[in-house]
Amino acid sequence: LWEITARIEYDKDPNEAPKRVKAHALKINSFSGLSLAAQMTDKNDHLLQVQYMEEHYQGGGRESNFLIEWTAALGQAGQFDRILQILWEAENLPQFEGRPPWQLYLHGCQAALGLEQFDKAAAIMTKIELRKDLPPEASQDLQSLQQEISEHKKLKERMH
Repeated sequence: LWEITARIEYDKDPNEAPKRVKAHALKINSFSGLSLAAQMTDKNDHLLQVQYMEEHYQGGGRESNFLIEWTAALGQAGQFDRILQILWEAENLPQFEGRPPWQLYLHGCQAALGLEQFDKAAAIMTKIELRKDLPPEASQDLQSLQQEISEHKKLKERMH
């Protein structure tokens, strides 16, 4: 639906299309529309995408799909601290009953590694491993994260 809206707006005025798509998205509080508007403006500007999606978050957006997409965008923008804050918040949201989507834990683990907080990454990995709802395709990502955590633990042990 948003791609159709974008095409219509682009056909009307290519220069104004991103602004108009953003205005439509804000009107109905759609994170998908905001994300698309940012990509239409500059698909390589991850900070712009984060900024646009922040507006949905500030408007109360806490849907699973939004949090997953937003934490991915935050990771691309290098805002790792923010991912960990969102993960902590999600763990405490009543709608998730202490079990936010596994993808948020995956993004949180990647963020902790990006911040070189290896103990935190290991703790998050433990939470991921306890999940029963992990799809098989997630196992490769988890194995590479687990390997990175293990390598850092070994390095830390050698240093002490």
